[in-house]
Amino acid sequence: MRWFAHPFFPWAGAETCRLSLESALPEGAPLVENESGYFARRPGVDWSPGHYMKPRVPLGGELNVEQRHPTLGVVRVECQFPLGDLALWGNSNTFSFEPFFQTLVTPGAAARWSVAYTF
Repeated sequence: MRWFAHPFFPWAGAETCRLSLESALPEGAPLVENESGYFARRPGVDWSPGHYMKPRVPLGGELNVEQRHPTLGVVRVECQFPLGDLALWGNSNTFSFEPFFQTLVTPGAAARWSVAYTF
């Protein structure tokens, strides 16, 4: 089974989110990690068509995210499942981090996962 959360947040200025896991963006990605540990828009990038990125992150642990929000300040997100993959997506209006849960569920078995948002 493979499932992923796809929350959309409005852009809150230059910074987007900060991950609890060590990460590395691909060379030339439209986001850069700033000195505060937040991903920020790379200057001069046209965001109107949208950009999809796959940062390198360690898999198998739980991911926590601090997401900037223009009204709420910071939204804290706890992904209560072992991370199976992660994607980042944004356009000129919205930003989304997409944590994937992936597991094998045998007949008669069950799987549980949750995502908690606090602000």
